[in-house]
Amino acid sequence: EDLPEAVFFITSGTDAALMTQILRRSGFRGSVYGSQWTQTKELLAHGGGSVEGMKAVGTYVPAESSVEMNRFIENYRRRFTNDPDFASVSSYEAVKALLLIIRETGEDDPIRIKNAMADRHYSGLQGDFYLDSFGDAHRSQGYAVVVDGQFEFYSYDES
Repeated sequence: EDLPEAVFFITSGTDAALMTQILRRSGFRGSVYGSQWTQTKELLAHGGGSVEGMKAVGTYVPAESSVEMNRFIENYRRRFTNDPDFASVSSYEAVKALLLIIRETGEDDPIRIKNAMADRHYSGLQGDFYLDSFGDAHRSQGYAVVVDGQFEFYSYDES
C-alpha cells in the first residue's frame, strides 16, 4: 500500500503531535505540515522526535521583532513565566484594534463596531495588518520548522 508523500494538519498542536506519532509508527516517512494552530509548545512536548522537521505556516514570526514586540514578549514572560505564542500575539492585537475603534467612534453597538473595524489598516506587534470586509486579517506570512525540539522561525513575502 502506498503512503502519501505529505500530510497537513489543521488541528491543535497536541492533536498534530499524537497523530504524527501514530503515522510515524505506521511507517510514514513523508513530510509533515501544519497550520498556525499546530505551532504550540504542546506540539513540541507531545510530539518528540516524530515532529522533528515539521513545518507550520502562519503569521507569527518572533524573529521579526519591533520595539513594541520586544516589550510585549518581556511583559508576557514576566506575567506568565513562558514565551508568548501566535494565539497570545493575535489576541493582543485583536483587543488593541477593538479598543482603538471603540475609542475613535465611541460606539458600544457590536454590529457598528464590527463594521467600523472592516476595510482598515492597523499597526500590530509584527508590522501592519489589514482587516477586510469579512474581518479576515491580511499580513505578511512565515513558517516555523521544528529543529532539535524547538521552533525555528522564518518569514517570506506573500508575493
